[in-house]
Amino acid sequence: MLIVIARIKARSGRIDKIVPLMQENTELGTSKQGHISSFLAKSTESDNELLVYSLWDNESLYEQAKNEIKKDPRTKKVMLQLLIHLAGEPVIETFTIIS
Repeated sequence: MLIVIARIKARSGRIDKIVPLMQENTELGTSKQGHISSFLAKSTESDNELLVYSLWDNESLYEQAKNEIKKDPRTKKVMLQLLIHLAGEPVIETFTIIS
């Protein structure tokens, strides 16, 4: 299994604008083959930071889903709206479950 974690930092005072956009973006992946679960979390230490956690069957299915999502016109619309509220590039990391 594969875990994907994205750390997202909002510009000051814009977290409320990012949450619905991230929920919409996350929902695009939930219907894809290999998706097991996802959740969106807000930092308890920073009012401007979110974490997206996704669990996938394997890396191949995640990459396939990611490529399909990038081609979806809704993704482009959401990403353009999201970019104006971010305080930098999201940091995305992947992890393979070992036990």
